[in-house]
Amino acid sequence: SETSASRIIALDSTLGKYGEPAREARQILRTMVERGIERIDVAAIEGFSSQKTRKGIGVNRLQLKLFELSPQNDRETWLRSSALSLSGELVGARWLQYASSEGNIKWPFLATMIFWLMGVFVSYGIVAPHNWTSFWTMFVVAVAVAMAIHLTLDLDTPNRGMIGISSAPLRLALEQIGPLP
Repeated sequence: SETSASRIIALDSTLGKYGEPAREARQILRTMVERGIERIDVAAIEGFSSQKTRKGIGVNRLQLKLFELSPQNDRETWLRSSALSLSGELVGARWLQYASSEGNIKWPFLATMIFWLMGVFVSYGIVAPHNWTSFWTMFVVAVAVAMAIHLTLDLDTPNRGMIGISSAPLRLALEQIGPLP
């Protein structure tokens, strides 16, 4: 997502300011972003599965590398602290993404809503005049309502369906962090 991409860019910038001791952490970050792009692209083709992506993309390894940094002054202490904070936000965003992968709309609510809409359409069908104008009006409205329900369900599960997660923000982040000098 855009938020994760901005955090990745900020984290790389922070590690770059730390200097040579953070070089390996920066390489881990770059590899992590590349693997994230690959996973999103594979999920777009094969479909998202939390089982496939459960292993993570290296954020824990990055955090361990950040813990290994030994600051020599207040500036490096602040940079290490900021980097750990940003990596913690990346972990939180990752788990939030997986937690929302199953959707939040409860099926009993959906079934109740569909039953209620059926009742509304049946009652309109009974009292409406029996002609082609009424038929086509009801048909168009029913299709519109069905499409709205489908779109709502699709947006509720961003990792599957017609509307999915884009790897474009991560590609932009990868361009921003660039190769290591």
